[in-house]
Amino acid sequence: MDNAQDKTRQRLLEAAGEVFAEQGFRQATVRDICARAGANVAAVNYHFGDKEKLYSEVLRFAHGCAIEKYPPSLGLPPDAPAEKRLHAFVLSFLSRLLDDGRPAWHAKIMSREMAEPTGAMDMLVDEQIKPHWNCSALRRGRKRSASVPRASSGNASSITSANRSRGGYSRSASSG
Repeated sequence: MDNAQDKTRQRLLEAAGEVFAEQGFRQATVRDICARAGANVAAVNYHFGDKEKLYSEVLRFAHGCAIEKYPPSLGLPPDAPAEKRLHAFVLSFLSRLLDDGRPAWHAKIMSREMAEPTGAMDMLVDEQIKPHWNCSALRRGRKRSASVPRASSGNASSITSANRSRGGYSRSASSG
């Protein structure tokens, strides 16, 4: 791609991020995104293929910017004590959420995606998050604790039930 095409692609990513963050995936239109980017409507198809692929790329872009600035390990070696690794992870996560230095839409689109999930979040988790954590666990030779409940059933009842059985706090769906 030449420089003008790279700039158009970047403008589309930024404009799409803003529009998706404001309106959500379902309400956002390619026409609105292109108008904000100052690009021809056909540019989305040229650079990304369709609205869904543009949205996925926007999530990748926002996540990549956040991870580049605040990596989960914050530079700790893999053999650092567990407490330090946990501290780094939590600090990295909170820094990404509360960073005033990056565009507001980065955090907003991730929050919106968690509230109104699409298949793009599954893609992001599969491509960007699972490989990092699966490899990290394997490198350290640790296995998942049997006492940690799985949420793979698609609802939180298994977690709530496991919490209750261990004496943990849980809110019922009707109280929240």
